[in-house]
Amino acid sequence: MYAIVEMAGKQFKIKEGKPVVVPGWWEKEDLKNDIKVLFYKDDNGQVYMGDPYLPSIKVDFDVLKQFRGKKIRVLKYRAKSNYRKRKNIKPRYTLIKITSLGAE
Repeated sequence: MYAIVEMAGKQFKIKEGKPVVVPGWWEKEDLKNDIKVLFYKDDNGQVYMGDPYLPSIKVDFDVLKQFRGKKIRVLKYRAKSNYRKRKNIKPRYTLIKITSLGAE
């Protein structure tokens, strides 16, 4: 059984018991309100498609940790004008584990 869900503006394929890395730092209550199920396939092979979402399918999860990713360097350069700028950014992520997935 698996589902395609929309969280934090992106789509993820989730399975029960598997961890998922979501961009941004989220608390459980904030992300719980943000999860929208688009597609669900159960163990019997029955397929449910949302129009656009499936309100009857519920996703329960635990927040395992929040961490920062690898450093990304951004450089700006303009030729012949001695213009150079450099910025660094470390993106934020939340690791969640899907505990239950299915109909109410």
